[in-house]
Amino acid sequence: MNPTTEKPICDFHEATVEDIDVAVAAARAAFEGPWSKVTPEDRGKLINKFVQLIERDAAQIAAVEALNNGKSVFMAGLDVGYCASTFRLGIYPNYFYKSNRKLDTMLVGPIRLKEK
Repeated sequence: MNPTTEKPICDFHEATVEDIDVAVAAARAAFEGPWSKVTPEDRGKLINKFVQLIERDAAQIAAVEALNNGKSVFMAGLDVGYCASTFRLGIYPNYFYKSNRKLDTMLVGPIRLKEK
């Protein structure tokens, strides 16, 4: 719903309990399977690739976000840039990539991570 015009932005399927069960099972299988074996360095590379995709599609993401929350496209574009910066410059890719540390415990804003 566009908060400015009160018109729907898009239609989407309402998830059923079965849909949620399938999604949770798929996430658990991915986490317990291949993802748990990905090294911190490779996770950092994947996060950097994610940032590149955000930056590549920033204008489209900003346009959708502007519709979603009623901000101007300019302000939504700033939010998209902040999002990319959080991942690119933040702790997510660099802490593990540069130090090759394993996740165990550490405090990052409201998120508590563990360091081994």
